[in-house]
Amino acid sequence: MTRFFAHLCLYLRMIDIPVRPLATQVILKAYLQVLEAAGRRELIAMYAGALGDNAVERYAMFLTSLELIADVNERRLALTRAREHGLHFHRVAVVTAERTIDRAFEVGGTCISRNSWAEH
Repeated sequence: MTRFFAHLCLYLRMIDIPVRPLATQVILKAYLQVLEAAGRRELIAMYAGALGDNAVERYAMFLTSLELIADVNERRLALTRAREHGLHFHRVAVVTAERTIDRAFEVGGTCISRNSWAEH
């Protein structure tokens, strides 16, 4: 059902029928979760790219979740998919790196934010 509504939102947008942006974002984010759970990594950049303002942050969240479960080539491919689907490649890379650093500090038990270590 989520897949149907995601495609309906995208189709309506494509034919210039207004759909509330918040509704579209909620539906697309739900569909992204479905894709992630199903292991359909090759599709995530395409649907994240349709999120508009939240696209970079959402795709960076996905890339951060890959951690070491994916090999280097798969992670590299996932990052290049950002460019293929209209996401700002360098911004995605920077946000992913920032999230990874923040997460490393959280896992390490240290409550240091990215901003505080960058100031030193």
